[in-house]
Amino acid sequence: MGEVSFIDARPPLATVKAIEETHLLAIPRRQLIIKLQNDMGFASRFYYGISLCLADRMRGTIRHIEYGRNIELDQPEFEREDINPNVLENLALAEAKFNWLRENVKA
Repeated sequence: MGEVSFIDARPPLATVKAIEETHLLAIPRRQLIIKLQNDMGFASRFYYGISLCLADRMRGTIRHIEYGRNIELDQPEFEREDINPNVLENLALAEAKFNWLRENVKA
């Protein structure tokens, strides 16, 4: 949460409230900022991931705004083979890393 804040340094646009018992992996903001400043490879992957999230959100907003303008919304926006293979590989790696964290980091 607060990924946009890493782009423009303003407070988060939204908050989240759990409606049931939830486990949360939290990284102190200051600790993450230090990691971003000291590890350019990590920073590059971090900001690339944020850019993918924001691009997806922007596409969803545009689809929502254009709703009803003779656009066939039932058509998939893109086929899997249209996605850059490097992006798919990075997403698979990110998913594997996240799953490892979820399994190995105990609260």
